[in-house]
Amino acid sequence: MPKNLEKYPFREAVLSDANGDLAKKWYINYYAWSQQQGKLVRKRVTINHPTAKERYAQAKIIIEAINTELRAGAIVEPIPIVEPEIRPTMELRKAVDFFLQSKSATVGRNTMKTYKKDLKVFLSWLELEQIDKIPLVDFDLQDAWAFSDFLDQKRIAKKTYSNFIGTLRGMWAHLIERQIIDENPFLKIPKRKGGRSQHIPYQPWQVREFKRICLHVEQDEQLWLFVNFIYYCFLRPGAEARNLQIRHIKKKTIIVPGDLAKNNETEHVRIPAGLEALIEEYKLRSYPPGYYIFSTDGKPGPEPVNERYFYAHNRKILVKAGFTDQEYDLYGWKHTGVISLYLATKDIKLVQVQCRHKDISTTDIYLRDLGLFLDQDALDIFPDPSKDHG
Repeated sequence: MPKNLEKYPFREAVLSDANGDLAKKWYINYYAWSQQQGKLVRKRVTINHPTAKERYAQAKIIIEAINTELRAGAIVEPIPIVEPEIRPTMELRKAVDFFLQSKSATVGRNTMKTYKKDLKVFLSWLELEQIDKIPLVDFDLQDAWAFSDFLDQKRIAKKTYSNFIGTLRGMWAHLIERQIIDENPFLKIPKRKGGRSQHIPYQPWQVREFKRICLHVEQDEQLWLFVNFIYYCFLRPGAEARNLQIRHIKKKTIIVPGDLAKNNETEHVRIPAGLEALIEEYKLRSYPPGYYIFSTDGKPGPEPVNERYFYAHNRKILVKAGFTDQEYDLYGWKHTGVISLYLATKDIKLVQVQCRHKDISTTDIYLRDLGLFLDQDALDIFPDPSKDHG
């Protein structure tokens, strides 16, 4: 889709999966601005892979690509330009600096840290290939694939690989939005699904054993409170839960500030009864509003714990419990909470709201990645082929 200097409305791409019926066509629907018609027009992409798994996987890639383009100013049916616009070019190295400087005022600290880390590796590779000073417009799809090959040689995890590609997609999308470049070569480089080996959820018996050791052996009450905030509110441990303050605890909800959240938007999540009981037990609302809920004093204080504090405490309990055969970590408590809520309610909309997902299809994919199939109950009434249904 072409880009335009002005900002036009759009509706993001979503998947219509015919309720999982493979006999029907699945579509990705989105609305883009038609410059010739002067209004939003519906567009659709057909998904016709043979299995549901393949369809969802392909839809995820396509939706991400379409939405990136729409946010960057994509339109359809443009009015032809008689005289082509001549724009200055920018060196690759300067483009990286420009992106980081532009984003520093609009994204959270952790997101900025990720950008810097990923782009430092990218710049090192550019220098190694002696292309760091070439014009940005000369960096094409083959160069993007060359960087992908470089990452493969480093034998990094699939998730880490996908994070690199995501950062570079975002950088190019930003440059497109600023009308510095026209094409995003990294949209053609697929991300890789990391599987469930990372951030493994805890089984109910493991939760009970963890609690026993945490409270009765180590007497680490703050750690137990911390993992419960992650479990009930689906928070990211390092960026969100660790930096919460007393003022973020409201009567019925927890505020997740935009400068901590992944999407940079301030949102509320509900306080379930189990977490409310802990908030009352720990008397959290009695502390000064500016205090951080989690400090090195083991109770709310003026300074938060450092990034590795609870990872070390959590690891200590895991070792004592013997949970070292797989990659259990703090993030697994979030997955444990999502699974528990869905199994208890079978309400995907409730899970979506608590996860702060903008699109229900994101929640659908998330639950499927955790091994939860949304049509499981429907299979219970699957007709017996040996019986007469006429």
